[in-house]
Amino acid sequence: MVDMHSRVDDDEGLKHLGYSQVLRRSLGGFNSFVVSFALMSVTTGIVLTYPVGLGSTGPRFVFWWPIVALGTFFIALTFANLGSRIPVTGYAYQWTSRLVNNDIGWFVGWIALVGWLASTASIAYGTSAWVLSLLNISQTTPHVAAGATLIMLSYVILNVAGIKVLSWISRIASPIEVLSSVVLSIILVFVWIFSKDYNSISILTSNGNSGAFTLGGFSVAALTSLWTLQSFEAASEFAEETVDVRRVMPRTIIRTWATGVFTGALLMLGLTLVLPNIPDTLGADVPVLYIVKHALGEAIGPVAWAVILIAVYSCGVATMGAGTRLTFAMARDNTLPFSKALRQIHPRLGSPVVPSIVIGVLASAICYSAKALQVLSGVAALAWYVVYLAATLAALWAYRTKRIARFETGEPAFDLGRWATPAAWIGLVWVLIAMALLTLPEGERVNAAYTGIALGVGLVWYVFRLRALFARREAGPPVVG
Repeated sequence: MVDMHSRVDDDEGLKHLGYSQVLRRSLGGFNSFVVSFALMSVTTGIVLTYPVGLGSTGPRFVFWWPIVALGTFFIALTFANLGSRIPVTGYAYQWTSRLVNNDIGWFVGWIALVGWLASTASIAYGTSAWVLSLLNISQTTPHVAAGATLIMLSYVILNVAGIKVLSWISRIASPIEVLSSVVLSIILVFVWIFSKDYNSISILTSNGNSGAFTLGGFSVAALTSLWTLQSFEAASEFAEETVDVRRVMPRTIIRTWATGVFTGALLMLGLTLVLPNIPDTLGADVPVLYIVKHALGEAIGPVAWAVILIAVYSCGVATMGAGTRLTFAMARDNTLPFSKALRQIHPRLGSPVVPSIVIGVLASAICYSAKALQVLSGVAALAWYVVYLAATLAALWAYRTKRIARFETGEPAFDLGRWATPAAWIGLVWVLIAMALLTLPEGERVNAAYTGIALGVGLVWYVFRLRALFARREAGPPVVG
């Protein structure tokens, strides 16, 4: 049941940030979490990118998981601290715009949009490839892209239907994903314990005959963990649709991170302990499904397929939803081309219809030009770490200058106190390490190239149009405090 007093407080808080309530505020604590976990979706990340890690350095790639988990913990703390003070749709774009300046904030918003587009495209692309394999249709790029377009169309329809539909889908998918991941992992571990046909524990440190150690392989091996353990804070895109948001949002961020780390660790461990022949696994249409069927028998195939598709599909729907909210938020501030159309909210459905269509069209176009799923995943991961870098730097600047205080209305619901700055510094160090892993080695430079092209497109718009709007104060978030 919605607490009307909380809703009034939320609306007043939004007014303090310069906006009127136009989105429908209906997400409570549980719904906020399930939407957030659907966005993160460890099942989607592991199923899509497990073969990338396995093929680069062998089974030992799983040791990236605790490293990435520790690094992202400090990002989660920093973002929870910011989210309790500036709970507004378009969160990272809003934070950097308000805590630093509009110019930097806009580029953060732009690269975040690129991240949402690449993520939506990669999820639809991967789902399409799996469905084609089920239907015994050849997985050529045109076929996969066409299937991804149809999947994207369904994403658009569901997002246009409104936040209640998205929440309903997540309420079904997220519990199924968490429970199935935990139960499946436990079963796989028990199969490994009670069968002599599987690997010894030393499989976790094996290179799987992947060859000599190389920096490139070492970096690519991190992609599974880097791509999966992100977006734990992305429910912040739905801040203006969340009730009691200053209290709920920080908790959602931390709970999503913790649940993702736990379920993902169990799943990675279970899959790797019962890993069959590696070349056969990597040659399968869906390597994770191949591992599960090899360990538990063909009869488990339909159940495993159903769980995977439910988790991955709900993740795609939620990812597009987050991208449409960011598009709306930036258009509301007149920072995007065709902002007038992009900021309209459907009066009956309460959803940003035009942004949903635009995200669907652009993500579909990316699928047709995609060279590999690994490229889409790598660009999405890098774009998100650029956002993490900018938002963490903005937090450090705000703490140093005390600028954060102007956004505090009463006692913060989540407050790191004197630990805020150390947490942000540790998070910053991790972000720089992750960005190096995603860009410096030769095999990963394509991520930097595509991300650079996207930034170049944004730069053209900024130089020839947006900069002048900022100078005349005709664009950007309202000034408060």
